[in-house]
Amino acid sequence: MADDLDVNAVGSALQVSLGLFVRRLRQPLPGELTLPEVSVLRPYRPAPPAPRTRSRGGS
Repeated sequence: MADDLDVNAVGSALQVSLGLFVRRLRQPLPGELTLPEVSVLRPYRPAPPAPRTRSRGGS
């Protein structure tokens, strides 16, 4: 059985299968933004709030 397997054919089939699997994983769920849409909107995200500092005067 091991003599019948062509290493190049098995490697090619594995590469195609993994490519299809990864492509399927990258597809957004219905209602979610795609990766290009997220990339376009990223610069427009509001900045996180500035951390609060305690006054040194004390009360």
